[in-house]
Amino acid sequence: MSALSGWRSASPVAAASTCSPRSNRGILVRTALVAGLMGLVFGGLGSPAAPAPARAAEPVRVMVWGGQPEIDTYEKVLSRFRQEHPDIPVRLEPVPWGQYMNKLQVYIASGTAPDVVLLNGAFIRDLETQGALVDLNPLIARSKFPLSEYWDTKDILQVNGKFYALPLFGDVAALYYNRTAVEQSGLPAPAATWKWDDLREAARKLTIRAGGQTSRYGVIWDIGGNGQSSYLNFLLQNGVRYLSEDRTHSQLASAPAIAAISYWIEMIRQDGSATPPERIASVSQNFLDQKAAMAYHLIPLPVNLFQQAKFDWDVVPMPAGPKGKASEVNFIGFGIVAGNKRMDEAWQVLSFLVGEEGQRTFASLRQNLPAMRSALTNLAFADPQRPPRSLIPTLQATMQSPTYDLQFTAGWTDWTNLLGSAMMEIAKGSKPVEVGLREVSDKINVVLRKASQSR
Repeated sequence: MSALSGWRSASPVAAASTCSPRSNRGILVRTALVAGLMGLVFGGLGSPAAPAPARAAEPVRVMVWGGQPEIDTYEKVLSRFRQEHPDIPVRLEPVPWGQYMNKLQVYIASGTAPDVVLLNGAFIRDLETQGALVDLNPLIARSKFPLSEYWDTKDILQVNGKFYALPLFGDVAALYYNRTAVEQSGLPAPAATWKWDDLREAARKLTIRAGGQTSRYGVIWDIGGNGQSSYLNFLLQNGVRYLSEDRTHSQLASAPAIAAISYWIEMIRQDGSATPPERIASVSQNFLDQKAAMAYHLIPLPVNLFQQAKFDWDVVPMPAGPKGKASEVNFIGFGIVAGNKRMDEAWQVLSFLVGEEGQRTFASLRQNLPAMRSALTNLAFADPQRPPRSLIPTLQATMQSPTYDLQFTAGWTDWTNLLGSAMMEIAKGSKPVEVGLREVSDKINVVLRKASQSR
């Protein structure tokens, strides 16, 4: 809308009081005609009156979750965007993780959703079924977005070949180890060539017991949850995934799954060399407190925390299983909410956040795996002056070996919660591995059927 208003045509003052009614009528008619003609002639020329104030453009709203370091980094990237695009206002809207999806759903239902939103694979599946996200493929093609320069994100951020988010950063799993403890035990350092049995033997030797009490376990990993940094990888390394390839049914009751989880549980219940559930404060804290000599953990998530360690430490790829090397991989990214009225501006913000500037800035945090391959060479990320020394080789080796996503589906949170609870029962010895896996497999199949029927 133009800032200039139309000319206002003032009507001539009517006749004097000495005029007759008939004369007045004639004057009024002529006046009206003149006024109309003046309006036709001058109406489109604009008015000399003060222009109406220009309406401020609505900002592109960006909704994210994260801790304060991440929030500060988003602001830093968007500050740079504002410098390069002063004509596109943008506003960051951080939301606590626990409230994020509920708040986004409320926004969408009320028609007040943000423009650009941070998404994980589970969110994408649930929102895609509602038609709440924009298919980014046409925008990717039109702008020639360089997806080939990014790690393969599998179908974490896409459904049926359509991208609903572009990757910002991700993670894989690796083996952290206390180099000081390993050297004091006279053991060789964990190596990229290790297999399960090498891990098991080292865990036994690194476990310290005295008077019936264990003061240090050989290895620690998460027990419950979705197994992203622990038991999922044992499954993958034995050639089996949570679900069938078409994601219609569970494979957890299969022989390879039972064998993988049995091996994993034996190190807890039989060997006593892996930390049992009741002794875990958190994987990070137990490792930092030297209550475990090795730890399965996401990489590079805790590397900043581990700078506090009073011992030397490093990372290596996870040991290979009977079917070889394999690791989970996961990514989060930014998408655009459907019905967006500022698509071009939203796309410019999104592509900047996940582009070189965003990748370089987030890599400096050393908290996540940059989605763009070249960001690994960022000195702030690699930082050879700070441990772990083998961060880059471990990431490169892991990403070049087979990697698998978390098999996101509609209802993913529901069935992985069931799985996490079942794994906790198995780890505590409440149920035999085979019984626990068969029971949870049946429950997962029910969730998958319901999710499929609701689509």
